[in-house]
Amino acid sequence: MGSNFIRAIAENYVTQQLNWNGYDLNYWQSKYTTEVDFVLQSSPWIIGVEVKAGKNTKSKSLSEFICRNEKAKTYKLS
Repeated sequence: MGSNFIRAIAENYVTQQLNWNGYDLNYWQSKYTTEVDFVLQSSPWIIGVEVKAGKNTKSKSLSEFICRNEKAKTYKLS
């Protein structure tokens, strides 16, 4: 199985779990190319969740998300 397929399965699983727990699902994308897979509102926090599969689990997008949102908390699932 390729890493894109595994990543798609992982994102699908996270989507189902967040949806089942009642979260409204959104994503974030900068004006460049970075994006965060899921953005959740949990007052007063904005929560960014990035799903990673494969060997490269670094996430520049979460760093940028934190810089642009004062009340951001982030989680990386791999």
